[in-house]
Amino acid sequence: MKKVKYYILILWASICFLTQAQVSTNFNNEILISSQGRFAKDYLAQVDYELPTKNIKELLEQEKTEIAKSSETKPFHLAVPIPIDLNIAYLINWSYDKEYAYGKFTIKLNGALSVSINFDKFYLPKSTEMYVYNENGEMITGPITENENNPNKIWGSWVYRGQILIIEIKTPVSSKEQLLLHSNNIAYGYKEIYKSIKVGGFGQSGSCNINVLCPLGNGWEGERNSVALILNANGQTWCSGSIIMNACSSSRPFFLTANHCYATDPIQDVAAWRFTFQAWSPTCTTTQNSNGVTYNGSTLRANWANSDFCLVELNNTPPSNSGINYAGWTRSVTPAQNATGIHHPSGDVMKISRAENAVTVASYGGTINQHWRANWSPQNNGAGQIVTAITEGGSSGSPLFDQNHRIIGQLNGGPSVCDGSQLWDFYGRFDLSWTGNGTDATRLSNWLDPNNSNALTTNTTNISYLTRNITGPSTVCSLNATYAVTNLPSGQVVNWTFSPNLIYVSGQGTNQLVVKSSDGDPLPLVSLSYDNYGSSGWVRAGTCNNVVLEKTIWVGLPAYTPIVTGSSTMFCSQSLYVEKYNRNAAWSVYGPLQVIGVNYGYKCTVKGTESGVGWVYATNSNLCGSFRGEKLVQVTCSSYSVFPNPTNSEVTISLLPDNSIDKSFQKDKSIKSIRVVDKSGITLSTQKYGSETFETKIDLSKFTTGVYIIKINEGTDEESYTIVKQ
Repeated sequence: MKKVKYYILILWASICFLTQAQVSTNFNNEILISSQGRFAKDYLAQVDYELPTKNIKELLEQEKTEIAKSSETKPFHLAVPIPIDLNIAYLINWSYDKEYAYGKFTIKLNGALSVSINFDKFYLPKSTEMYVYNENGEMITGPITENENNPNKIWGSWVYRGQILIIEIKTPVSSKEQLLLHSNNIAYGYKEIYKSIKVGGFGQSGSCNINVLCPLGNGWEGERNSVALILNANGQTWCSGSIIMNACSSSRPFFLTANHCYATDPIQDVAAWRFTFQAWSPTCTTTQNSNGVTYNGSTLRANWANSDFCLVELNNTPPSNSGINYAGWTRSVTPAQNATGIHHPSGDVMKISRAENAVTVASYGGTINQHWRANWSPQNNGAGQIVTAITEGGSSGSPLFDQNHRIIGQLNGGPSVCDGSQLWDFYGRFDLSWTGNGTDATRLSNWLDPNNSNALTTNTTNISYLTRNITGPSTVCSLNATYAVTNLPSGQVVNWTFSPNLIYVSGQGTNQLVVKSSDGDPLPLVSLSYDNYGSSGWVRAGTCNNVVLEKTIWVGLPAYTPIVTGSSTMFCSQSLYVEKYNRNAAWSVYGPLQVIGVNYGYKCTVKGTESGVGWVYATNSNLCGSFRGEKLVQVTCSSYSVFPNPTNSEVTISLLPDNSIDKSFQKDKSIKSIRVVDKSGITLSTQKYGSETFETKIDLSKFTTGVYIIKINEGTDEESYTIVKQ
């Protein structure tokens, strides 16, 4: 078979999935892995869990009988699920170094042609790396990290060739007990899906199928990047489908496939579905698969049996650099002039089929006129042969595009086979799925056009043009600050909300919110009480399709006034000053000091360069202003002490005693003259002395407030001291 204001509440359950978890599988790994594993550890060479051989011929006969009993279309079966109870995190043999625990667990399904595993309890601690691979690592997935964690705590692997599956883990010793890795199901493959049997093939699909990278696929690069191969919850069946655009032009990852892929799933658990994109052969005629990327998990949004559609939403939004495109669609009732199908027949690498003539309205699967019929046309397969590429099981749910590269339906089924006489297939009509059975759970419209824009079409678009962020300043003061959403279509309504420390100015409903701080005008370079400091804030933009974006900002002045500690006196040597409260404060000095080192942002080492008074400053600044902490320091570098400093009137100048800390003291020194000089170097007063004057006073009472330099002449030398007149 075939195939507003800040007090407005936001329900965070409606926020679009923001994580960007994805894992890559190398289908053609050339660096084989020994028994030491991916991390080159001395693991025990053993099979840790083993299942007996199954009768593959009998399994194939069972499938054939079941298909014959039912007229329902079924997805492509590749394996039988086997219930197990396997706590790998507990059973694995661990080895350790100082930081990490390493483990390798080997499972053998005797006689299996492929294997995959599903975890019903899954959690990877931070900094964990996990790899899943087959014997010798010919196919390997990873690294699998904490990005794969999800609220359901489930996860499933891809499908690996052969009977051996190996799980290898590196996890921090400190958090190893948090690791959850329990499997309740493993899939025993009974079809040789990875056998290369022909030019242009990789698996079991018929020889008439054409690789999507052949000339027939030229011009369909965008659409092929929307198509994925789906593995169901227990690893038993394969279908196809495509990630699909919405009228909001948002990156919300809706995915369209066939209802029969969901309805015939034994446990109907789309939460455990796996979606592999970009799984195509790298050239037209090669037989290898490229390294597709897999996303785990989805949520059912809507389905309807009549047009055989199923819409799910991926648990993870693809990254903007993933290359993935969202497929455009049309709900036109006019038959397409020609049609193109992109799909994974029998789970093979991506193929392409073409109907050069117009599609027709058709009845199929017990429904009347609910489908489009596509009659496939002969094409050059890129190797010089004319073939008619068709669809197969595994193609179910794949998109059918019109001449404008827009989806008009998804594959239900049909009679076509290679070298057959009935070379046509049936696709559930997108235009009928739009209204479906009239409820949100049975139609596409409210999911793909929630704002009722009445859009008739969308175009295939790269994820990079759908990824949205809020732009605007990261600090808000009393002046107006403007925020906007990137990649937002013109005229789309935005529901803005913001934190209580912001004041609304204008822009609600538009793509230009204007707000300002509610803290008032900041005063720079002053010490304020804690009540005047700024605080953390946010703005949020609710857009079409319940997508909510958030930008964290700082509102008002910096958080803290720096407090500088350290000695108040020093000689010409190093001294350490510590700013206690803000690692990001900027350091500066004034007077006879220089900064000679800053450690970690909160420790500053300074050195005195001449006698006098100086300051060490720590300034915490942002766009709204500054807080400054300071430390007054008396520097003694030579033979004299000058005090008090600062002074209101006079200062005493005295030769230091012989036991001074300053080792440069000379017994034959005495004061010859003293000059008072301003900061520009102009001498304001001069006083001369006779022989053997060791102490004197200078009257500065008539000088204005400011900084002056005292220059002491000793006959042959002159020493300078900075002093502050208050």
